[in-house]
Amino acid sequence: DTESEIKIIKSYQAATISSLLFIHQSSSHDQEDQEGDASEPLSGLRSMPDDDLASMTGFETQDSGDHVSEEGTETLHTSADKTAQSDPLGHLHKDLCLLHNKVNQLESSITKHVSDSIQATVPEIVTNTLKDQLPRLLSYALKDTLHLLIKETIKSSVSESIAEELPQVEAQVQKNLQDQLPNLLLKPMYKEFDAFNKLESQRFFYFKRS
Repeated sequence: DTESEIKIIKSYQAATISSLLFIHQSSSHDQEDQEGDASEPLSGLRSMPDDDLASMTGFETQDSGDHVSEEGTETLHTSADKTAQSDPLGHLHKDLCLLHNKVNQLESSITKHVSDSIQATVPEIVTNTLKDQLPRLLSYALKDTLHLLIKETIKSSVSESIAEELPQVEAQVQKNLQDQLPNLLLKPMYKEFDAFNKLESQRFFYFKRS
């Protein structure tokens, strides 16, 4: 996958840097060894007696005049070569920088591609998940709340109905009581009163005869 590719590229980059550092250190050590070897004859000349040194220099000056121009030319070329070789890993450093930039660009491109893919895929995943899970979630929710919802709805409806019908019911009951009051209360009282009067009349009649 993309993460593995990035890890492989970074590992290759780290290995390349380590190799280049090793080569640079090796070349530095070789250059120091060559400079040490070149300095040995000079140190030998410094340690030689003046007579021997004069004889050697006198012997060498015979050919030195013939090679002045050649040595001057070689010196110029040598200085130019040293200037070019003073940084032997310059081109490798440039290549490494280019490789590093390419790795960063590749990583950014891969990251953007993955991000775009995720952004394009997440809504579809969420939609499919909701389609699969919504019936079950609704079932669980209604299982616990539907009973209470129905109960509260019925209670509210009954309360509203009672509140609306109660004045009419009270008025109807009061009217019925007023209409039936003579039959329910006064008529039995009149009946008892008549019976009592008859009883008293009979007692008075028997008392008068006796």
